[in-house]
Amino acid sequence: SWLMFFRRFPAFKTDIVPEIQGPWVGYSQGPSVMQSDYPGLGFWPGDARHWWRKPRSRGPTKTQLRLPGYLRVNPFPSPSIVHFEWYVPVDESHHRYFQFSVRWTSGLAAWRFRLAYWLWWRWLAHVQFNGQDAWMVRLMEPFYSEEGGWQRERLFRPDVGLTAWRTHCHERAREVQKGWTRLQQKGGAGRFLSR
Repeated sequence: SWLMFFRRFPAFKTDIVPEIQGPWVGYSQGPSVMQSDYPGLGFWPGDARHWWRKPRSRGPTKTQLRLPGYLRVNPFPSPSIVHFEWYVPVDESHHRYFQFSVRWTSGLAAWRFRLAYWLWWRWLAHVQFNGQDAWMVRLMEPFYSEEGGWQRERLFRPDVGLTAWRTHCHERAREVQKGWTRLQQKGGAGRFLSR
């Protein structure tokens, strides 16, 4: 991704711990290690002293998920922007995918953000970066749906956020469904969807 071309990313993260904050599931982490010696591979990432690669000046990015299908990445793709995604089921094997970049600002700064979004961030983050993610998910789908991937997958320590999300879904999915049913019974769902 072109986004990676302009940033220094760590070799690995330390002390990854699942974190549940209300309805949001994510993880917290300790300090990142920017370069490490991997036996048989050598130092990775390689020479990170390129002038165009800026190290992150803020703390770690916080990625969180929420039922029934929300994602929040703060900050992404820039320190002042929060990225949101909504996944809305259409049928058993399809969903609508909505992406939003949000920056809380007003006046001239809001217009500058809109301009930067349409000229740069939209293509870089929503089209190019997330397009690669979507391509990877499409390639993995047959593994899980047709090849027994749920039994064959191999997870490793940083996947603790993924396993926490799966556990949360298993334990809480019906709560979300009951809330939606109550909303439908009160007539609120139709009004909400027709806006």
